[in-house]
Amino acid sequence: MLNKLKPTIAVVDSGIGGVSVLNQLIQKYKFGNFLYFADNLYMPYGNKKSKFIEKRLEQIIQYLNKFYCPDMIIIACNTA
Repeated sequence: MLNKLKPTIAVVDSGIGGVSVLNQLIQKYKFGNFLYFADNLYMPYGNKKSKFIEKRLEQIIQYLNKFYCPDMIIIACNTA
């Protein structure tokens, strides 16, 4: 269960490259709840069409909003 007294920040990437972004956020904002969503099912995004990536990100954001209600979602994927 997330502590809703703290802001919830979700980081999204197609794999694990965004972990470095997550680590920086944790160091800078120690007061937050952090989620990391690695879309390993469809990684890498580099060979995907932009329409596919847009639709996939919409699905991920809807999922995160439905189950976690993050205060902020950061897309840490360079391709996206």
